[in-house]
Amino acid sequence: MSGGALGLALGAAFLHALWNVLLAGSRDSVAATGALLAFGVVLLAPAALLSGGFSSGALSSEALPFVAASAALELAYFVLLARAYRGGELGVVYPVARGSAPVLVLGAAVFGLGKGVPVLAALGVILVAAGVLLLGLSSVGPQTRHMRDQEGPHSRDLAIGLAIGVAIAGYTLVDSEGLDHADPLPYLFLIAAVCA
Repeated sequence: MSGGALGLALGAAFLHALWNVLLAGSRDSVAATGALLAFGVVLLAPAALLSGGFSSGALSSEALPFVAASAALELAYFVLLARAYRGGELGVVYPVARGSAPVLVLGAAVFGLGKGVPVLAALGVILVAAGVLLLGLSSVGPQTRHMRDQEGPHSRDLAIGLAIGVAIAGYTLVDSEGLDHADPLPYLFLIAAVCA
């Protein structure tokens, strides 16, 4: 991997974590999520148009079912995320969601789609996901050992984090197929516009 690609990946990860921190700290996570979606659409519109817009070469009609499925899954992701941060613990929700999604994608690719995945790549995904999940679970503390009724908020955060991970895995798998029929920027713009 080149230094530039690594820098872009790390920068994107930082921005993603930052907007989750801001969303979790907002007074109204639902309104903040809607505002972020609208802002994303405004930012993506010029880039989508400059990249070829919505010409037949940039976005084929075969991409539209994938756009619809991905938009539904991403909308579920945003609704769950806004709900999770309405009183939920960022240190539980975020790591569980982000740590479970790659494992779910890996499992779906291998067992559901019959894709071959190199052993070292699979081991890397599992190790990174395990580390992220351990960080999230350790922030819960003793509640991870005794999830009873009095510790409901933490078990709720774990459950909603996993549900978010399922939504992430779903739209990741849909997008991996949908992008075979579209340029990334117009495809992403349409998904974001539907979600907003």
